[in-house]
Amino acid sequence: MTTTIPPATLFAEVARTLEAAFAGRATIGVRELAELIRMDRATIIKHIKAGDLVGRIEAAGENRRRRAFTIADVARFLRLLSDK
Repeated sequence: MTTTIPPATLFAEVARTLEAAFAGRATIGVRELAELIRMDRATIIKHIKAGDLVGRIEAAGENRRRRAFTIADVARFLRLLSDK
């Protein structure tokens, strides 16, 4: 038997999870986002390159950039994924 979670319940749960992850902070990084939404970091990078996930570059080192995302960035990305 398959149980379907009502969209309103699912949205409320996601909202609580995001609020908890961002408690006391303005941004999170790629690694934290990957853990939060249970998505591989490489997949997140692909979404960034495709323009699906927009954030900001917090630091640019010699070898790589450190990207950061606000709660609004993450919410927009999750809405985009749910619409696909």
